[in-house]
Amino acid sequence: MKTCSLCLVPKGVSCFYSRADGTGRARSACKDCHSIAASKRLSERRHKVISHYSNGSMNCACCPNETVNFLEFLAIDHVAGGGNQHRKALGGGDKVYRWLVSNGYPEGFQVLCHNCNCAKGFYGECPHEAERREKAA
Repeated sequence: MKTCSLCLVPKGVSCFYSRADGTGRARSACKDCHSIAASKRLSERRHKVISHYSNGSMNCACCPNETVNFLEFLAIDHVAGGGNQHRKALGGGDKVYRWLVSNGYPEGFQVLCHNCNCAKGFYGECPHEAERREKAA
């Protein structure tokens, strides 16, 4: 039995992940608490990155007049494309957010809502861009 350092509940050793140091010893937090803490860290990191790239507006760069009330509807977009390859090279998960923070928020990224981001990925541009060109002509 081992007591979780976060929830303070005694649990069997199988309820704990092994340490990454190769010793085989159990981590101090149980699997449930570890997952909750990891999810919270991801959410905080994601909020920080999206806030930076949206200049604090938390809006889509393509359709800024649309109100996005949920962080879950926003995505980081590689302005020049190549997002899939970059994400795969980093290993997926939240590693893109980690990379952006550790590299000092490099240029070439923006915040898009998932609709605009998917349209750009599937069709090469978002319909909002075509609409803006038509209005400008």
